[in-house]
Amino acid sequence: MYRRYSYVAALAGLATTLGACAIPPDVRDFAHVDTYDITRRVRCEMRDAVRQKAKEAIARRQPEIAAQLVTDEDFLKFDFAVLGREAQSIVSVYKDTLIGYDWNFDITEKNDATAGVDVLNTFTRGTFGLGATVSNNRERNNVETFRELDSFVKLATMVSNTDYCKPDVYKPKNYVYPITGNLNLISYVKKYLDHNQSGNLAGAAGSKDLATYSVKLKFTTVWSSKLTPDLNLPSRGITWEVVGVDGSAENTRTDVHQVSIVMVLPAGGDQRSLTIAEERVRAELEYLRLRDDLRSFANR
Repeated sequence: MYRRYSYVAALAGLATTLGACAIPPDVRDFAHVDTYDITRRVRCEMRDAVRQKAKEAIARRQPEIAAQLVTDEDFLKFDFAVLGREAQSIVSVYKDTLIGYDWNFDITEKNDATAGVDVLNTFTRGTFGLGATVSNNRERNNVETFRELDSFVKLATMVSNTDYCKPDVYKPKNYVYPITGNLNLISYVKKYLDHNQSGNLAGAAGSKDLATYSVKLKFTTVWSSKLTPDLNLPSRGITWEVVGVDGSAENTRTDVHQVSIVMVLPAGGDQRSLTIAEERVRAELEYLRLRDDLRSFANR
């Protein structure tokens, strides 16, 4: 009898062990970088995109000046006064463009474990079977959200390789965890500029004077594993004998990484215009977040 209960107790302990994990899931568990590293990489890629598009705009008007913009130091020490009237005009229009980032890292882990034992009692006129099952189901969720605000001119002339965009921040495209690698952000900067230059980019209702462009990037990665061991033992005809042991362990992890990027062109270069533009960035990010919340609620 003691042996029978020891089997059940051992299986119960196994199920609990397989399903238990007190540590909340974190981005770095599988992506091997934390959220700060991810945001730093994205900001540096955005900086390089802004620098490249600014250089191209200057090259079309003053190629000799653009040719001097090669190193990080060249951009950090750049004097806008060396630009001619036409080049200075186009740079002045876009240098105060505000960029808002709304980050959301949603990670869920599920651990389900079940263990069972079959006990057989043989007696004179037949047999009696008894099955015992224990299970343990756990779910953990970690949601990290925050916002950041940049401007074209700040990124291009104040964010350096030495202090922030160090060589280790740059990564190639990552097809498993895309947000940790290159996102081709220069394509979105180009679209923003093209739409505004020739597409009459406008803002939302009530803010038609603020050219607004937004893009939402969402990446979902799911890992899962399942184990179903089974052991059957031949009966030897003795009283209360364990004849079968089985169990299962299923683990699932879902990483949903999102970033909404909003670019807003202020109506002017004065402080009031910049403040209004900042409010517009925040309002647009809030709208995008609310829209996603409503969609998630509708899909439940």
